[in-house]
Amino acid sequence: PAVSDLFTSDVFATNPYSPKIHVRVKQIPDFQSRNRVFTFGSYFSTSYEVVSDYIDTSSLNLLQQIIPASYKPLKHKQIEKQFFNILQASGCNIPDQELIDTLTYIRLRRNHLIHLGDSLVPWFSSHISSCGASLNAYWLGTVEELDFTSLDIDSLTEKETIDFLKLLRIITERLDSTVASSLSPENVLLFTAKQLKLTSRQVFNSDFVQRKAKMLKKQTELEFEIQCTLEQAEQAIIQTAS
Repeated sequence: PAVSDLFTSDVFATNPYSPKIHVRVKQIPDFQSRNRVFTFGSYFSTSYEVVSDYIDTSSLNLLQQIIPASYKPLKHKQIEKQFFNILQASGCNIPDQELIDTLTYIRLRRNHLIHLGDSLVPWFSSHISSCGASLNAYWLGTVEELDFTSLDIDSLTEKETIDFLKLLRIITERLDSTVASSLSPENVLLFTAKQLKLTSRQVFNSDFVQRKAKMLKKQTELEFEIQCTLEQAEQAIIQTAS
């Protein structure tokens, strides 16, 4: 038989990994192509899971700890809409609607890939129709290949994968910034000071309080990008001492 009709396990008999592939030589290009699609899809899906878990747990949990009195723990089966609704109900600043719509698109695209959908589900088709053009305009200059209006979504190219990973990073940063912009220095200082677990006896020492206040001020500015005074930091330390 022609070499192209032979199996890889025969042509590359000395290669210990050839039996794991076991396709005809002429099928190798198609096999590589399908393998790349699978790899890109897996990487994209895993990255989305990490981001969605962060939004659903870490980000909202932190917000709840910092503003427990005004935090409204609403529930929604769509994580991105739950995030938006909680911010709105809790009196926080809300992110651009396009960020939420992009996360919805990414979630639906990811579901289509992992469930090997043969056709577009109606709600995904509707989302593309209603939001695709505005998302293309919003991310103009940021993405290279991703087209939010395209109905050709059965495969994932390398450039599309890179676009998705870039968007997930940008969206996470912007959502974090939105949450941070809703927090007052006083609330953040009180939350951070509580982590120090200082006692009332310790705060009687003014030198100790000043040292801790400098550390607290620096930590708050570094982690939350919120400016505060030493006096505010000292007051938070005194208020949270047990």
